[in-house]
Amino acid sequence: MAVRGRVIRLTPAEVVVETGGGRQSTWPRSKVARIDLSRPAALKLADDLFANRRYAAAADAYQRAADTLENGLVRDQARERLILALSAIGAEARVAAAFVDIISSNPGSYVAVALPLFGRPLADAAGVGATLDPRERTLATDAALPLLRALQFWARLEQGRTDRARAAADDLAVSKEPRIRSLAVVCRGWLTYRADGAAAAAKAIEARQARLDPFARPHATVLLARCYADLGRHADRARIMTALAFAYEDVPLIAAEALYDAGLAFTAADKPERAAIMFGLLVADHPASPRAGDARRRIDQLKKH
Repeated sequence: MAVRGRVIRLTPAEVVVETGGGRQSTWPRSKVARIDLSRPAALKLADDLFANRRYAAAADAYQRAADTLENGLVRDQARERLILALSAIGAEARVAAAFVDIISSNPGSYVAVALPLFGRPLADAAGVGATLDPRERTLATDAALPLLRALQFWARLEQGRTDRARAAADDLAVSKEPRIRSLAVVCRGWLTYRADGAAAAAKAIEARQARLDPFARPHATVLLARCYADLGRHADRARIMTALAFAYEDVPLIAAEALYDAGLAFTAADKPERAAIMFGLLVADHPASPRAGDARRRIDQLKKH
């Protein structure tokens, strides 16, 4: 059955639609097969620039759309695509700012699950931290604060500010939300990795992984992959990152990084054919990923051997 109206809230659990006369109806997300949104001209322009790989121009266009669109769902769509465009040009501080804009208005966005920048080496950790810290006072909802705190943890850890990173992890650990407490487990796993090494961190995460909230599991997997790389457990690294890529194929910020890491793992395991498949999927499905260029170069290198 088709329902016409304005989508006013979209979360992983439900869709709320405002129909004629201002009435609202709520539908379980599992019962909604498709949502068709009209694309305003501003969003269409940004999408066209993005499709043509003009990522800097697309980022500016998405930012203008996000600043001017009134429909909340379409505005969040512009912000989500803004993060993809900014990631493509390596604008980490602007990614952090766009992420906070999204979670402030819609903590249930898929971007919240992706938690962009978290667990990845930062070229501008100081800039990310300087962007995040003042935003605590401007969040529109308390539900967004733990997500901001998680990125603050990572920026501080990347800057070598371990004590402040640990304080952020401790804040997450006392949350009433299971998903946030599980994220704190991952944060503490990273602290263990930095202090005691890969073996200790892998042991800690493996012992808790099955009990983690699904929200935190992809981030635990990224940490485990880092540990397995250090420990020479290339087959295990390839296995978990391949599974992650396919489990989150609709979340580009997770899938692209997972495909790249799986490709590296298969390369290290001396399985060039499988590595080429992973890199090829990355280039084909996520051409805007910051990893796409590296993946193309890896494919060329594999062809020479």
